[in-house]
Amino acid sequence: MIGYRFLLPAEEEMTEASVFYEAASPNLGVDFLDDVQRGVDLLRAQPRNRSIGWEWIEADPATPISVVSYLCS
Repeated sequence: MIGYRFLLPAEEEMTEASVFYEAASPNLGVDFLDDVQRGVDLLRAQPRNRSIGWEWIEADPATPISVVSYLCS
């Protein structure tokens, strides 16, 4: 699998989103971070399959686009 890292703006936005979701509903922030990690794992397992990233964006419109955009770049 290929390595990855989140750019600082994406990491900050992801953390803010997680805190927001957690305040809205218990465990929602954790679920959000789990979904982000699942998306990262999918992209790392099949880095040449660009459709995975775009399907993930369309499937979960609540996900901050900048986080996913950095992953797909």
